[in-house]
Amino acid sequence: KKFAKGKWLGIKSNYYKDINAIVGLLSFLDFIDCPSDGTDLDYFLPSNIEDIFNKKIENLNIKLDKDYIVFSPFSRWDTKDLSIKKSREIIEEIRKISKIQIIISATGDYNDKCIEIANGFENVLNTSSYFNLNELAYLIKESSAMITSDSFPMHTGCAFKKPLIAIFGPTSEVRVGPIAENSETIRVEGLECARCYKRKNCPNNHICIENIDAKLVATRILQKIGYL
Repeated sequence: KKFAKGKWLGIKSNYYKDINAIVGLLSFLDFIDCPSDGTDLDYFLPSNIEDIFNKKIENLNIKLDKDYIVFSPFSRWDTKDLSIKKSREIIEEIRKISKIQIIISATGDYNDKCIEIANGFENVLNTSSYFNLNELAYLIKESSAMITSDSFPMHTGCAFKKPLIAIFGPTSEVRVGPIAENSETIRVEGLECARCYKRKNCPNNHICIENIDAKLVATRILQKIGYL
């Protein structure tokens, strides 16, 4: 960590300012002549996760379609979160083209917002607070595709190489964006305040997120899974 972050006095900094963090951290292994297995992420699921997951959804009395999109609009930064309004706009644009099931995923503290996002839509399921991390990972692994903020679920989707749209605003997709096969980033271009790294108290009304083109997000994710 000290090497990668450039914290050692007198040692040349290897701070990964303009490259992806994974590449930057792997460069430390190069520095000590240690081989690596490349930039692909791994998520090692328990061998019995399928049984655990199926039992969970049976107990919850929910039905998952064969094909579904995981929608993960929240993170742990207020400034990275999609609003209820923007989330609904994205779902509305998907619904103009496809009836594919949409699974909204979040932790329990976002449940009220997820209820509002799903309200009134056909075949949109709110699963906030339903799954632990391994169950969430299995949900993502079995999905057709994923729409996500810059968050843990985004990296999980990358580990399973899911067709994925990551929505970025206050953070840099160059440094922490998805680099896995089938993934891409969508952001509002041309904003002076972009990549500000403010965690909260945005002075510009979250325009880097609120001005995201919902139609573009919907179109790209459906193109990735062959619905367009």
